[in-house]
Amino acid sequence: GILSATDGFGYIIFGDSGNNAQGGIQYHHNGDSMRIYTNDGERLRIDSSGNVGIGDTAPDVLLHVTQGGEPPAEGMLILEANSASRQLRIQPPTDADNGFIDYKGGNLVFMDDGTEVARFQGSSGVGIGESSPLGKLHVKTADSGASAHASADELVIEGSANAGINILSGNSNEGGIYFGDDGDNDIGRVRYDHSANSLDFFVNASERMTIDSSGRV
Repeated sequence: GILSATDGFGYIIFGDSGNNAQGGIQYHHNGDSMRIYTNDGERLRIDSSGNVGIGDTAPDVLLHVTQGGEPPAEGMLILEANSASRQLRIQPPTDADNGFIDYKGGNLVFMDDGTEVARFQGSSGVGIGESSPLGKLHVKTADSGASAHASADELVIEGSANAGINILSGNSNEGGIYFGDDGDNDIGRVRYDHSANSLDFFVNASERMTIDSSGRV
């Protein structure tokens, strides 16, 4: 064993002709932490609670990773497996399927309590409540049995009964749907004016029809 004073440290040092302390492993008895050094710098620390810091000398959680400066293009963490399915699980000790993120076959799937809640399906789209999205974003509460039109499949809202979109605005403001092109970003518009409680329709960038609060057109 390596025996040291209660306020000292024990260590193993690795050196070469250029630096006699190029790498090392140190145990600091004052604070009870283990430190690992490479290229003459501390790279990893395990504190007295078992928290691990990579690039961080005071880890707050079980694994605390800190990147000094701008993170590399490859990212700060890479999880790689040889199997077709790669999973990152977040689970309590009593339920192995409480929640996890799974990447398989080009799909990124988010599970909660064993139920799929969202899926990123490669270039096909994103499904919320839908494992085979019919558009770029498909939000589904239940299966309607219908299919999306190819000319309007950027956003798909689906339910087995009534389905819809809520546009919520302030009492004196307006909510709207805008139609644009490369020449005008609001060439067409459907607007609800909450201050007057009127529904307005715009064509060729001009208001063409209004239904007022009394239902008059």
